[in-house]
Amino acid sequence: MSINQKSLLSWLVWTPLKFSVLALVLLFLFIFALYMIYPDASNMLIALTTLVGIICAAACIYHKLPKKNMDQKSFIALTNLQMLVVSTAFIIAMLLINEYKDVIVMRFWLVNYQINASVLAIATLIAVFFLYLIGIFVTSLYAKYSRCREMGISAWKIILSMPFGFSLLWTPGYLLKDQNKSTPAVSIHSKWYSKITEKIINNQLYTVFSFIIMVVYSGFFYGFNASFITLASVVIFAIWFKISGLSSFRQQQKKLYSYTSIILNILVLIGIIGYSSLQHAPDVTVNISDIETVETTN
Repeated sequence: MSINQKSLLSWLVWTPLKFSVLALVLLFLFIFALYMIYPDASNMLIALTTLVGIICAAACIYHKLPKKNMDQKSFIALTNLQMLVVSTAFIIAMLLINEYKDVIVMRFWLVNYQINASVLAIATLIAVFFLYLIGIFVTSLYAKYSRCREMGISAWKIILSMPFGFSLLWTPGYLLKDQNKSTPAVSIHSKWYSKITEKIINNQLYTVFSFIIMVVYSGFFYGFNASFITLASVVIFAIWFKISGLSSFRQQQKKLYSYTSIILNILVLIGIIGYSSLQHAPDVTVNISDIETVETTN
């Protein structure tokens, strides 16, 4: 295995675990420093500090990931397994939390009166677990970015398409075959899983079916709104592909198609900001009787 390759196990287990431990340490240090500087820090400031810690941990992990771009087989094998693991783990975790919520609430309520080592250990394990799930999201994002780069899309276009136009760029990378054969970016040691991935790639119907299952099932972790956006992106891609054809689409993918994803992202962001502003705008009502009183006085 070359330096530009990582095993499927490394992508799925060791790298997200490294992220979770690093993020936990950084969050502890950053929040501790925040309270040392601002003892009465607001929830908004704590949330921003948490976000900065997660971004710093992600940046460190990205620096260590292979720079080789993603081929289709590696991308499908990795993405399918990531979505299966992260969504299943999240579902089980939510079911357990719902089942034992009274015990959990009681345990953490006791922390206010007595610091218990077992409670702190459980809290740390829970934090590591959920940060591990975020770590899978971080590596998944990098894999999608690498797949877009393999298709010749500039880095700045990929970044400007995030978050709402990004799925328009990476979905063709799942559905379309590679133009040139290259060394796989992900080393798949499991022969049966490698054969399943090969069958998905070699049959277009299987590829589409696998994609739909993956996107819908990932909604349990990412939210079904995210799944809807991805499926809507596939519809746009399918219409574009049907009109232009394969060779023409590959040419437009680096230019007009990628610009469309950026414009779509900007329009959605403007729409969300505008809607949010209207929702939080002060409700000014004018009472007609008050106007009549003023006119009578004048």
